[in-house]
Amino acid sequence: MTSTTAFRLFTPALYPYTPCCRVGTANVLDLSLAEEPCAQSTLHVAVDATGRVCGVTKQGMRGIDPATTAAMLEVAQATAPRLVASLRKHLAAVAATSDGA
Repeated sequence: MTSTTAFRLFTPALYPYTPCCRVGTANVLDLSLAEEPCAQSTLHVAVDATGRVCGVTKQGMRGIDPATTAAMLEVAQATAPRLVASLRKHLAAVAATSDGA
């Protein structure tokens, strides 16, 4: 594939992950690069467009207690469907632009 070659991304089974981080006593979504060192631990949650959890990984040296894990999963489940919808809308707009070229 060359730099001028394009391909279509098939997205019906798109599972973006939502990083939920523990900073102090707060759960924070998608930290910036500058904020990441402040996170005690991060839970990466893959959620489909319907809000179903499809995968979970933990990063960081600190453990996450069950109540915090449940809260992080709830936040990811509530956020992911909007993220998937926004991503699909953007990909459709890009596809429409490249189809017309």
